Amino acid sequence: MFCIQNVNLQNMRTLLSHYQDGKQHGTRETWNDQGVRTHLTHWQNGELHGTDESWNDQGVRILLLHHQNGKLHGTQEEWNDQCVRTDLSHWQDGTQHGTWEEWNDQGVRILLSHYQDGKQHGTRETWNDQGVRTLLSHWQNDNRHGTTERWNDQGVRIHLSHWQNGQRIK
Repeated sequence: MFCIQNVNLQNMRTLLSHYQDGKQHGTRETWNDQGVRTHLTHWQNGELHGTDESWNDQGVRILLLHHQNGKLHGTQEEWNDQCVRTDLSHWQDGTQHGTWEEWNDQGVRILLSHYQDGKQHGTRETWNDQGVRTLLSHWQNDNRHGTTERWNDQGVRIHLSHWQNGQRIK
């Protein structure tokens, strides 16, 4: 095993990466010129495996991913610079599987959607920045299936349609 290390003109470390048999293996870390760590990934035999984290220049974590054998596997989380979570999704063997949620910068949820094997499956809901629901739709195997409702910003329903296997029926 060997490592590669880079330093800047102030003799501060900016990169540290570990290798085995010519492939990344172990951790890879980067720092900005002020010495704040900005990225940490875990590797196994040249593939991402484990956590993948990023921080902004002030040291606030803004991204957390999980990998298994080079593919997204587990949760993906993102935060803004004020530490408010803005994204949460779930992955299985590189395919989106489970819920996907988004929040605005004030922490108000604006999206909730469900996935199965990379396809929308279940409900999809959206809200405006004030938290008023603007959409509720139902999905099956990436096709609209069931009712779709839309509301204006005051919460008044303005649309209702019915779907079957991606075709509007009413």
